[in-house]
Amino acid sequence: MSNVAPRSQEELETLAPVFAGAKAVMGFVPNSMLTMAHMPQLPVAFSLLTNVVFGGDLKAIMNRLGTVVPEPGEVAPPQDVVPYEERPLYDERGKLNNTIIPAQDEAAWVMQGAITDRTTEHLGVTDVGIIMFRKLLEEQIKIVEDGGEPINVHRDPAKNDAMSLATEHTFYPGYTHTGGPFADKPLLPPEVGATLKT
Repeated sequence: MSNVAPRSQEELETLAPVFAGAKAVMGFVPNSMLTMAHMPQLPVAFSLLTNVVFGGDLKAIMNRLGTVVPEPGEVAPPQDVVPYEERPLYDERGKLNNTIIPAQDEAAWVMQGAITDRTTEHLGVTDVGIIMFRKLLEEQIKIVEDGGEPINVHRDPAKNDAMSLATEHTFYPGYTHTGGPFADKPLLPPEVGATLKT
């Protein structure tokens, strides 16, 4: 992969609606989108493709593709609202909607029932992560019941932005090289590990 630095959001005002959509979904604007912005049509096309994959109206999206990013010298019209679409879970026959890709996930959620009976589960060795996660949830629920704050609650807006995870080949804002603040730090082993005796 080419070593191309991501552009800054401040210099890409015409792409603000695209970035707003990404931030609404992921909580941050990924560097990949800022790198694609060297050709402004790329993040737009990628965003619209994602929209189609998740069940958007292809014809309407294709009509919009050429109008979102203006030609050089033109000014994009303001967009105060990021459009979205509410899709019905069931079709007119009362069957689960299977006309869109996300319907596969939705079917899995619905078919479990309102509350899955966990007492009939038979967890195995490969389910150690599920066991750890449930213990973590129980611990955090107890903390809240006792009046405390659960993990990862950030009330300071300055600290409530995006979490920078240490990766070797990622560009970080304010750095010109990959790895950013983690470039000279050794990779650490996981803080949590678990094994089940057999």
